[in-house]
Amino acid sequence: MKQKNLSSAFDAKVASLVEATRGLDLPQILLLRRMTLSDPEALKWATEHQLNVVFNIILTMAVERTERIKLLTAMDKDLEPLLPPPGNRDPGDHGVLLNLITTVLGNAPAPNKKLNEAEKAQIDFEHLLSRRLPPTPPKTKRFSAPFRDAPPLFPIQGNMIALSSASKPGGTAEKTHKAQHVDFSVLFDDTLCGHIRKILDLLRIPSDASGPLARARVPFVVAPEFIPTMEDAMRRFILPQMRDSRQIKALANAYNWPEVGGEQLVEIIQSSEINNPILHNWDLVWNAAKSEDKGGANSVWSLFKEDATKCNYAPPSLEHVRLMMDLIRYDPEGIAKSWREIQNMAQQEFSPTGRQERARDGALRDCILKWSAKLPDYVGEFLAIKAAFSFRACGPDYMQNLVTNFGRSAKEQHHNAPFLSQYVEDLIR
Repeated sequence: MKQKNLSSAFDAKVASLVEATRGLDLPQILLLRRMTLSDPEALKWATEHQLNVVFNIILTMAVERTERIKLLTAMDKDLEPLLPPPGNRDPGDHGVLLNLITTVLGNAPAPNKKLNEAEKAQIDFEHLLSRRLPPTPPKTKRFSAPFRDAPPLFPIQGNMIALSSASKPGGTAEKTHKAQHVDFSVLFDDTLCGHIRKILDLLRIPSDASGPLARARVPFVVAPEFIPTMEDAMRRFILPQMRDSRQIKALANAYNWPEVGGEQLVEIIQSSEINNPILHNWDLVWNAAKSEDKGGANSVWSLFKEDATKCNYAPPSLEHVRLMMDLIRYDPEGIAKSWREIQNMAQQEFSPTGRQERARDGALRDCILKWSAKLPDYVGEFLAIKAAFSFRACGPDYMQNLVTNFGRSAKEQHHNAPFLSQYVEDLIR
């Protein structure tokens, strides 16, 4: 009976504490936590461990109701805006708050990203395809070049040159008609392969990597050798199945491709998830690949495994299907921007030049953690591994300390940063 009364008293105290902190902000809760942990009366109804658990829950709720932009801004300032005044601060406040914010931001869904429901998407596509497509509009004169950056699509470039020649005196209508033809399958395959190649090239480590860091196997996304293998897999197993779908066949007749070029395909990839024929069929093919025979000699997984064994990197497997589906959705400009900031921060912290003011200790670490929270799942980990090979200061000890910021235990670290944790684990063996 006494044990039951104690349990009821504990529950009542916890409920009262949770209710009392609903309107408090993070600095006030941290201050209350310090006072409660040092209060002898509080330690009569709960142990220090129990109080820490209760306040972790209260702080997590407070972090979750704090605006995301406010959290990211605080991360840039080493959490100073969210901590109590220095005189009333507990030494462990910073570590507790950093772990909670990193966990909440790391588990938050990517902004503006909606989950596909296969049945709903199929119904939407059926409705879209039931409508008659408008005829291809006639070619109109443009004052700007249709290709801002010349893509490696030489047949298409040849057609554009021929089209330009046909408009000169002496050009015939027959030449113009031939120049307007573009092999959509070639354009489709080359554009999607180029888009994926650009993303992987931004994430890869230097191809001449050596030293202690190179002894551990890197994940496939950052391995330079994976880039041509991924393109081979796309051309052999993924893209032909996509082009066989009704949606992609309809897309082939939806635009004047000699005029709009591959840039239009990239715009479609980066547009809304709803009624997106490219993303929908990309997902369908990769989902279908999950049911492939693992031991089949002629499958995308056997191709990856063979190359990874030869080049010594960790290959993708069935458990990475979601990552392969997300790969096409990565924003190259966002990745390039984050890597430029990481490079600048590494230079400022470890080798400032001229009159450049030296960054504070831990600036590079906080920059990597910030982008890990902002970018899609796993991208921050890949950039962290790339940093290990790009900056001399990011040696094995630095990487081992970095991974501890993703969780207080090995289990938490593997959950929050699986690729980085596995790489560091292999590195220190």
